[in-house]
Amino acid sequence: MKKFTFALLAILLSSISGIALGQPACGVTVTGDFDSECAYDFKGDYSDEFPNLMVACRNSTVTYIAHADAGVSVAGYIWEVFGDSVHSGSGDRISVSWGSTGAWGMVVASVVTTAGDTCTDAARVKLIDSPVAAASTIPAYTVLPDGSKVIRVCKGATVELFDQSTADGSDIAAWHWSCTQASPSSTPNYTVENIIADDVVDFLVYNN
Repeated sequence: MKKFTFALLAILLSSISGIALGQPACGVTVTGDFDSECAYDFKGDYSDEFPNLMVACRNSTVTYIAHADAGVSVAGYIWEVFGDSVHSGSGDRISVSWGSTGAWGMVVASVVTTAGDTCTDAARVKLIDSPVAAASTIPAYTVLPDGSKVIRVCKGATVELFDQSTADGSDIAAWHWSCTQASPSSTPNYTVENIIADDVVDFLVYNN
């Protein structure tokens, strides 16, 4: 029997308009651990107008970090967050859980220096919908304790995979399937024939 594993990934796309971002001020800059490069592949279209563009998924948790400029002696940090569901912070970082509604959030970090000065940076965050990737298969897959989905087939068998993904507020616009034993596909469904070894199928869905 051959073990055939596939992974479900959701890639986010969003049309960005009317973005206003706080500019770094007085020696502090806010960054986040959400990789916006994987959220949309047209960031270059906005890089001139919005060089510090920040986005996040609704219902996601993102860590934001305040970076003081070199040479700034920091006595403490003050955080304010608007548009979130809940947040908790300590020192130079804060964990923000964004809610399921709303289009915008704001993260404000203030650094108090040992000299008594206060430096502030405000980052506006565009909140976007994320699709939920899902698929059914023939033969049916088994979910292992670690959450991975495994299809067990004999050598030479065929596996069929069918898109079952969902998206709230932003329809799914594209699909991408890939593995080492078949050509990649941008159709909703995928077939891998004449399986000769263990393999992994990656499935990505994009919303509009």
